[in-house]
Amino acid sequence: MIEILLLTARLILVWVLAIAGLSKLADRDGTRNAIVDFEVPPRLAPALAVLIPVAEVITALLLLPEATVEFAAAATLGLLAIFTIGMAVNVARGRRPDCNC
Repeated sequence: MIEILLLTARLILVWVLAIAGLSKLADRDGTRNAIVDFEVPPRLAPALAVLIPVAEVITALLLLPEATVEFAAAATLGLLAIFTIGMAVNVARGRRPDCNC
């Protein structure tokens, strides 16, 4: 039963990360604008508008094989932590950036 729950959670993460990454790649202008809204220096936004979604898609793919699931889980945690910290810092400053979700 636990194995089924873990597999289900893993597949949900794969789906969420893949959709998030592919959506960001499809709308790079929106992604770039969202990154700037998070007060990232504008000169870094074009690179991050590609690197972040590519990292999401790669992480999603790495969650599938058993051999890479631990690394991918750590990468997923890192991606979510970075986004959560970025959002928390902005909210604490009274800002409400559009995350382009």
